[in-house]
Amino acid sequence: MEKRLIIKQFCYLFTSQYSGLFVSITGGILLTRLLDPSAFGVIAAFLFYLTSFNWISEFGWDQGFMVHTEIDIDTAAATHCMIRTVTGLMPFFVFICLKLLGIKFSFQEYFSVLLVLSVSYFFEKISLTPKTILERNYQLGSCALLETGATIISYGVAITAAYKGWGAMSLAMQRLVEKTVLCLGYFYVSSWKYSIRGSLWVAKRFLITFGLATYLGSLVSLIIYDFMGWFVAWYVNIHDAGLYAKAFNLATFPLVFTAICSRLTIPLYTKYQHDVEKIRNIFVKIQLFKMFLLIPLQLGLVLTSWWWIPKGLGPQWVLLVPVYNVMTIYGLFRAFFDDVPNVLTYGFRNPWILTESQAIQASVVIVSGFMFIPRYQALGSAITMSASMVIATIYLWYHVLKKLTCTKESFYGATRDYWYTIKNAKEWYAQQ
Repeated sequence: MEKRLIIKQFCYLFTSQYSGLFVSITGGILLTRLLDPSAFGVIAAFLFYLTSFNWISEFGWDQGFMVHTEIDIDTAAATHCMIRTVTGLMPFFVFICLKLLGIKFSFQEYFSVLLVLSVSYFFEKISLTPKTILERNYQLGSCALLETGATIISYGVAITAAYKGWGAMSLAMQRLVEKTVLCLGYFYVSSWKYSIRGSLWVAKRFLITFGLATYLGSLVSLIIYDFMGWFVAWYVNIHDAGLYAKAFNLATFPLVFTAICSRLTIPLYTKYQHDVEKIRNIFVKIQLFKMFLLIPLQLGLVLTSWWWIPKGLGPQWVLLVPVYNVMTIYGLFRAFFDDVPNVLTYGFRNPWILTESQAIQASVVIVSGFMFIPRYQALGSAITMSASMVIATIYLWYHVLKKLTCTKESFYGATRDYWYTIKNAKEWYAQQ
C-alpha cells in the first residue's frame, strides 16, 4: 500500500508542478516581452538582500520540526511558527529603519519594490509551519493544488501590472500574491491553526540537532546562490544581472522535477531514519529515474537554444543564449546535488557534509567569480556557478555513496526493477 500511496502522491505533484511550470513559462515569456532585462536584475539584487536574513535567522528550525517526530505536534508547530513569525518580520522592519535613518544602499530608488518583497518574505516564512505539517502527514495532493492555484493567480496579477507599465514592481507583486495565497491556503487546509505559544525547550532541541551546521550552511549558501545576481548588478550592470537571473531560472528547469522527488522522499527518509537498506533503495531508484528523464531533456534544450530563446523570449534576449548554455551544466548537476542533503539530514540527522560541500562551493564561487566576471560579465557568472556545482556534487556524492554502501550492483538492480515494472505495470500496481 505504501508504494501505491507514493505513486498516487507523485502523480498529484507531477501534474501540479508541471501545470504550474507551464503557467510559469508562459507567464515568464509574456513578462520578458513586456519588461526590460533590468527589471529582472533589480529583483535579483533585492532577493540577495532578503535571503541574507536567512544567514541571521536560520538555525535548523525547519529540519528540526520535520525530523523530531517524537515531540508533540502542537507544541512543535507552535514553537516553529513563533520562530518563523519573528524571523519573517525582520527584513521589513530593518529596511524601514534604514530608510528613516537615511542610510543608503544600492538601488534605493526602487525602495517600494523592496518593501513589497519584504512582505512576501514574511508570508513565505510563516507558511512553512502548516506546509511542513501537511508534508509530514503526506498530504501532498493538497499542497500541489494550492501551489498550482497560487501560480496561476500570481502570474495573472504580474502580467496585468507589467502591461500597465509597473516595471520591476510587477515582478514583486507576482511574488507577493503567490506567497500570500499559499500561506492562507496552507493554514486553511492544515488541521493545525496559527499559534505562537511555543516552547523554549523544543526550540533548543531544534537548535542542538541542526543549529550550527545550518547557520554556517545558510551563510555559505548566501554566497553560492544569491550573491551572484547582486554582484553582477553591482560590479557590471543590471542588464547583465538580468541575463544571469533569466539564465539561472531557465537552466534550473530540472529542479522542478527534483523538488517533486524531494517532497516525496523527505517524509520517507524521516520515517526510515538510520535504516541504510531502505534509504539506499529509495535514493538509488529516484536518481535513476531522474537520470533517464533529465539528461536527454537538458541536452535537447541546449542544442536548440539558439532557436527557441530569441523566438520565445524576444530578440532582446539573444545575448542570453551562451549564458544559458553554460548554466545548463549547473542546472543538471544541481538536480543530482539537491537530493543528497535530504538523505544525510533527514535519514541520518547529519547536516555537516552539506555544510562542508557548500564551503567548498563558496570558495570556488569567490575565487573564480573575480577571475571570470570582470572579463566575461554574465557569461563569467555562468562559468563560475557551473564549476562550483560540478565540484560540490562530486564531493557530496562520494560521501553519500559511502554512507549508503552503494555499489554498481545497487544501480544495476534498480535498473532491472524499473524495466520489470514497466513491462508488468498493470500487474505490479494491482499487487500493491
